[in-house]
Amino acid sequence: MSISMILALSDTHLTGPLEDSNVVFKWNEIPGIDNEKLKDFLIERFGANWIKGASIAKNGMVITISASGKSLSLTLNGGKTEVVIIFDGRTSKLKAISNGNLINIYDMNYYPKQLRSLVKTADLVLHAGDFGCQGAYDDLVRLCNDSQCELWAIQGNQATIIYKDGAGLSAQKAENWFGINIGLIHYAVNSHDLSYVLRETAKKAKDIEMENTGDVGADVLVFGHIHEPIIKWHKDGSDKMRLLVCPGPGSNKDTVIDDSHDCSPYPTVALLECHNGSISSAEIIAISWP
Repeated sequence: MSISMILALSDTHLTGPLEDSNVVFKWNEIPGIDNEKLKDFLIERFGANWIKGASIAKNGMVITISASGKSLSLTLNGGKTEVVIIFDGRTSKLKAISNGNLINIYDMNYYPKQLRSLVKTADLVLHAGDFGCQGAYDDLVRLCNDSQCELWAIQGNQATIIYKDGAGLSAQKAENWFGINIGLIHYAVNSHDLSYVLRETAKKAKDIEMENTGDVGADVLVFGHIHEPIIKWHKDGSDKMRLLVCPGPGSNKDTVIDDSHDCSPYPTVALLECHNGSISSAEIIAISWP
């Protein structure tokens, strides 16, 4: 991999989907007047332009969209509470809510369009903890799955997030990713003294061990908790330059933690460009939030 993009976020603190989680289509109107709504949604979701001219058929609880040897299915579960999309070996879910005789199908978005678009451009997404709720984690998993990018996520200091089979996310993660040693923690020290936070975070970056190689020391360490967007190159005692990144507040909730930090009044993320096994650029990006 020559050029790749890493998207980092933290402290989303979300408790429910966005208010613009609108009806994607009505199950009862497929096939029928909602065909184009469904097609447009699926093209946006999966980037599969062949869907535009595809045929749509429904057999009981399964909708099939097909064209030229390609196909996609949507299956409504027995309780009529969920729709499972299967496309190209990937699985995605929508929420179903009955309204009288109609069944409305929703895309329960926890993240706004700008952030979702950034996920689509990323090769690796890092989340340094504090999702706020399980749904926010599940939606990010789905986003990354749909975009075919890798996701590394850890626990924060708030709600426990379940990874799979009842197991929670780990407290930290550190691996070599295409030649770059990456560390992911929520915080190195619980303090409101920024200089102390950065000093201890730099120590953590120097000492953290890569799980897949055994190498010691991160080229980039992403952390959260303080809600202050930071990109800082740090030279340690061995003259090794290490990048410390705090993406800042990941949503429009709780953007300010206290007066000790230069907290952003709006949500932010960090975008890192990598070239031939090293970080070539890093920037903080403000996110428009409903």
